[in-house]
Amino acid sequence: MADISISPLAPREFRVQVREGDRETTHQVTVPERLGEGLELRDDDLERVVRESFRFLLERERATSILAQFSLSGSPATSPRTQANSDAASAKPARSPSEVQRSTHAAPA
Repeated sequence: MADISISPLAPREFRVQVREGDRETTHQVTVPERLGEGLELRDDDLERVVRESFRFLLERERATSILAQFSLSGSPATSPRTQANSDAASAKPARSPSEVQRSTHAAPA
C-alpha cells in the first residue's frame, strides 16, 4: 500500500508525495472553487478530498502514471497514454471484417 503525504502550498493547492516501496513521486494538485459548491469545506476537508482522490487513482494506476500537476476539475489525472488505454478499454468492440464488409456493401434501401 502506498504512503500518501499531503502539504498545503496555497489556498486550494497541495503537494502530494506518494511512496510506493523504494519509489517516490511528487504531485501538485489544485482543488477548484466550484468543487464542493454549496458546501462549507474547510482546509482539512480539502486535504481529505485530495487524499481520497489519490487513493482512488492509486487503486487503478501506479503513482508514476499520475500527472505531476493537475486540478481536481474532472479532467483525467493520469497520463495521456494511460487515459488512451482506459478509453480504448471502454470503447465499443471493433466490428469483424465481415461485419464491415456487409455494412459497406449493403443494398440501397
